[in-house]
Amino acid sequence: MKFTSSLKLKLIYVFRINDAAHRGCLKVGEATCDNDNVFDLAPNSKALNESAKKRINQYTQTAGIVYDLLYTELTIYNSRKGLCSFNDKEVHSVLERSGIKKKIFDTENKANEWFITDLETVKRAITAVKEGRESLSSAEISHDQTPIVFRPEQREAIEKTKKQFKKSNQMLWNAKMRFGKTLSALQVVKDMDFSRTLILTHRPVVDSGWFEDFGKIFYDSPDFAYGSKNNGDSHASLEVRAKQGKCRYVYFASMQDLRGSELVGGNFDKNNEVFATAWDCIIVDEAHEGTQTELGKAVMQELTKANTKILRLSGTPFNLLDDFKEDEIYTWDYVMEQRAKTSWDLTHFGDPNPYASLPTMNIYTYDLGRLLHEFVDEDVAFNFREFFRVNEAGNFIHEKDVSAFLNLLTEEDKDSCYPFANEEYRNIFRHTLWMLPGVKEARAMSALLQSHPVFQHFKVVNVAGNGDEDDDYFTYPHNKIYPGNLKDHCSYEEQLKRSLKNYIMSRNMEAGEKVQADFSDAEALYEYILERHKQYLGRKINIETDIRNIVATNRMLVEAIADLFYKTQHKEKMPLAVEY
Repeated sequence: MKFTSSLKLKLIYVFRINDAAHRGCLKVGEATCDNDNVFDLAPNSKALNESAKKRINQYTQTAGIVYDLLYTELTIYNSRKGLCSFNDKEVHSVLERSGIKKKIFDTENKANEWFITDLETVKRAITAVKEGRESLSSAEISHDQTPIVFRPEQREAIEKTKKQFKKSNQMLWNAKMRFGKTLSALQVVKDMDFSRTLILTHRPVVDSGWFEDFGKIFYDSPDFAYGSKNNGDSHASLEVRAKQGKCRYVYFASMQDLRGSELVGGNFDKNNEVFATAWDCIIVDEAHEGTQTELGKAVMQELTKANTKILRLSGTPFNLLDDFKEDEIYTWDYVMEQRAKTSWDLTHFGDPNPYASLPTMNIYTYDLGRLLHEFVDEDVAFNFREFFRVNEAGNFIHEKDVSAFLNLLTEEDKDSCYPFANEEYRNIFRHTLWMLPGVKEARAMSALLQSHPVFQHFKVVNVAGNGDEDDDYFTYPHNKIYPGNLKDHCSYEEQLKRSLKNYIMSRNMEAGEKVQADFSDAEALYEYILERHKQYLGRKINIETDIRNIVATNRMLVEAIADLFYKTQHKEKMPLAVEY
């Protein structure tokens, strides 16, 4: 009897399809090799290519697909540990953790082996698997990259931070949104050649953004690596390579995850290696969030070593400013940006304006403390939260003052440019965003605006929490009588609701239409309502007509039901009276 091994050799293959849909994409798959002679199976050998084509033909020939086989390689290789093997899933993992995007062509059959990449990157991913690495460096996957050209304020922030880190261990960037804090901070890391840098944030979702920007800064630095739980290498892998002198790294971690560690008072035995690492630099993203609590402070204290540099990034660092000296703060706000935009051509004649694409902003500030002095606290600052405080019923405690504030915004004053003081200004401020301390306060403001003589003419949309609890205009049916589309109808219903509320509150309905409410029975009332609705549908539709019809019909309905109830009760009692 002749025995044959059931263990077949495996190979990795890479191919492309030359059509528009597959442009820039490669498939990385695995196949069985019919040849069992390991030593004769070099990459792209005839035997490997034939085995790969046999497998590819199984799912391409029936569809008449023409493909190009680009690469084949045996999955068995020699290492220090002896003979080892790998599979296509490991190659896929390296590509994904390196930021290489998948291309899904067949969602039904879960065809997920296509990647938007090139052959050289795939071959480097195979090499990385054999070397025990979890991802590629930015230098291995980036192509046609050019250095980031920083704006003057970004260069100033970078240089000031590098200078400050030579004499102290902390720095704060008080910089507006879209400043480019991520790229600029990573440039500081690169320039100062930090061996171990920790990115700490209260928003884990920004991991991919940091990873992407890392590639833009370190594309020409193969000795720098990135790691997190989802991208790049694991912390353990990075630390091993760093101790061997093979890399310097940037590791991304979330404040929520670190706060759960037993070392800082959490409930889980985890992240010990992160806390034990001698971090050269810690970059705290959105530093105003989650770092000032007791647990947040405990995390920072445990992470910070004697010489650790800490760079805090925030667009609203108002709870942090007191902890920094003047030299330790770099500020770039909206006013400074607008000034730089308008003055660029005066100082850089002929050079492209880097701020040209940024929107023009008109910034108005009002000293409410001077006008509403009773709400100024001991720090000579307007007490925003107290001014808009609400009671348990959800109404403003200082409603008279809040109403006076709204009236102030709409007051025409030659000496002061209040934003809603006249028609011209109201047309300028057609779309405004109002921010309140909380959900209840936003709901109270929404109600107050809708009853205000000026603001009631604006469409008020409350996006705090669930908004105004009863504002769901899509519950109204859209019928064939209304001339507009569904969106138009919803807008109409919204306006109708607000106008109806004001009409009722004004008590003008007392003088409105009155309808006879004398009906013999419920059936007669039902028939009358149907007939009245039929007549209504034949009228011209407008807000005034609808309001009068709604009020009159509902008044009649209530009175008719009460009358029928009385008649029924009276009729039932009369026979009893006769019997006695």
